[in-house]
Amino acid sequence: MNRAHTAYQAEKSVLDAAYAGFEKMSVDLIYGIPGLDTKSWISNFKKAAALPVDHLSCYSLTVEEGTPLSKYIKTGKSPKVDDDHAAEQFELLQELATENNFDHYEISNLARNGAYAIHNSAYWKGLPYLGIGPSAHSFNGNSRRINIANNQRYIKGIINENESPNEVEVIDLPTRYNELVLTGLRTKNGISKTDLIKLGKDYIQHFRKEALELPNKEWLIETESNFSLTPKAWLQADGIAGRLFM
Repeated sequence: MNRAHTAYQAEKSVLDAAYAGFEKMSVDLIYGIPGLDTKSWISNFKKAAALPVDHLSCYSLTVEEGTPLSKYIKTGKSPKVDDDHAAEQFELLQELATENNFDHYEISNLARNGAYAIHNSAYWKGLPYLGIGPSAHSFNGNSRRINIANNQRYIKGIINENESPNEVEVIDLPTRYNELVLTGLRTKNGISKTDLIKLGKDYIQHFRKEALELPNKEWLIETESNFSLTPKAWLQADGIAGRLFM
């Protein structure tokens, strides 16, 4: 994976942080890696779960253009990512979460003892958040502010104009609906009907209409207050969300 650190150093970093007094920590794991067999994936998860952390983020490997891994795959030095293999390891992740007392509350995130990610939860719930520094994003419910990425220009803007140079993207209602659907369906609790109604009755009507056209009627669960996906449908979450978009 071309990492600069070893597995031993990664584990020791967590233990050192715990010894130093840090109480809220999260460990990232990656599955679907070429060559990562089922036994190794189970071992990785159990080793992370045994550490003094109550939050895990588990991501399926995505090969980005321009990375060494992308080059290795193109030149045949590394096998391609096998989507079926990654799907099997995701389903295994769901089982491992239950067995190790983790609440699989978002497709890529697991928590125990109520240690849910405060920052990321704001994204999934569409709540306002403030981003400070170059490249940081902020959201006020109606628009998204994106600070410039260049460090020097950012610093000069603060010094000379007393504000961070940024671009503002106004979020129209269809985009807010689409983002609500995309992020909400990734969570265990799903999409609040109240949030859909706040956008306008046309949006919840559109959602219901498109939901009826889904190829599998068992993918979506409707309760008195929410729409959510079944755990089996999480593998299809992005595709399902796309079908429901405005």
